[in-house]
This record gives sequence, structure tokens and C-alpha cells, in this order.
Amino acid sequence: ESPVFVVTQKNPFNDKVDIKDLFSIGTVAKIKQITRRNGSLTITLESICRAYLINAFAVSGFYMCDIETKIIEAEGYDEVKKEALLRILRDKAKEAVSMFSSPSKDLVKELDVIDEVGLLADIIGATVITSVEDKYSLLSEFDEYKRAELAIALVNKEVSIVRLEGTIKKKTAKKLDENQKEYFLREQLKVI
Repeated sequence: ESPVFVVTQKNPFNDKVDIKDLFSIGTVAKIKQITRRNGSLTITLESICRAYLINAFAVSGFYMCDIETKIIEAEGYDEVKKEALLRILRDKAKEAVSMFSSPSKDLVKELDVIDEVGLLADIIGATVITSVEDKYSLLSEFDEYKRAELAIALVNKEVSIVRLEGTIKKKTAKKLDENQKEYFLREQLKVI
């Protein structure tokens, strides 16, 4: 029944966690479901709000935290700007999702029905953005319009990286094919 404060480790491979190993901004959430399968634990959370980690101290194998919650609001609300940001976010997110090896049709449908700029930016951050540092920078932005603009920039970066990866893979495959042809011809010459 108690809320939990969820925060990301700076290094996920570090087994021993100290307060300095945690990012300072996270999410206050309510546990919706806990599932145990094959020795692993899956926890489904419902986000309540963002918060700053002020202090944490170990108690019986877990951390108790002092946090400060933050109300998320848009500065200078503007209906036209909201609609423009929603359209750009949806378009950029759909472009990024289409580049996935198996794009989620449910995600694309979900993007179309969300009409809150901050929520859409958050969902894009959770599903499209891959870098932990980029996700954290998005989580750290409390103004929803600024967060939407940051999400657009991060999705553009993600799309550029995926395109560049594709180009590099094609060049590498072409070079590999050329090397294999040369090797095959040399072997044929040896046999002749």
C-alpha cells in the first residue's frame, strides 16, 4: 500500500549500490502487480509523480528515502503550441517506431490517442529513446513543453543513429562481399 520511489542506478552492472550510485530524480509510484517467474521478479508500477532524492539510508536491506515531489506544469500554456508539439511528437515517434525490427502496432495506436504533451513525451522517452542518459535528461525536465521539445530532439538523434547504423552495416556487408569474391577468385586461380 505504501508508495515507492523508483530511481535508476548510474551503473546497472554494479551489484552493490550506494546512494552516490543513484540518479537524483526518479518517480514516486504505486505497485500494481508483482509476478515471480523462473527465479525472476517482474513488478508493474503506476507512476504518481516525479521527485528529487534528498537523502537515503539503509534499513533492513532496502533504502528509505527523503524525497521532494514536484508538480509538473507547462509554463505559458498555449493551445496552438500544444497541438503543434503533439503533432511533431507523434510524427517523429512513428518514424522511429517504423525503424524497429518489429514495430508495435499498439504503440502507434497509443501515440494517436494521447492528448497530453508531457505524457506523450514520457511515453516516447520510455519506448523510443534507448540511452539511459537521454532518458534521465527527459525525466529531469519538469516543464512539459520543454520536455516535449527535448523529446523531439532526442528522437531525431535516435533516428539519425539508426540510419547511420544501417549505412555502416550496408558498407560493411558490401566490403565483406567484395573480399569474399576476391578470395574465391584467388582460390580458383590456385586450382587452375
